Amino acid sequence: MTDGKDIIREKAVALAQAADEYWTAILRKDLPAFAAYQASFNAQTAMFPGMVHPTVDGQLCPEAGV
Repeated sequence: MTDGKDIIREKAVALAQAADEYWTAILRKDLPAFAAYQASFNAQTAMFPGMVHPTVDGQLCPEAGV
C-alpha cells in the first residue's frame, strides 16, 4: 500500500481539510455536505496510490481506476 507514496504538505493539508469537512457534515447530518468524502478519498489516494488496485473480474485493469 505504501509503494509510490507521495506524502507532501499540500496533500496532507488537503486530506485534513476534506476530513474535517465531511466529519462536520456527519455531525450535522448534512448529506449534501457529506460529498466532501470524495475529496478526502481523492486526497488519500493521491498520497497513497497503492491503495487503489483497479480490477475488472479480478484482472488488473488501469482503465477501471478511480
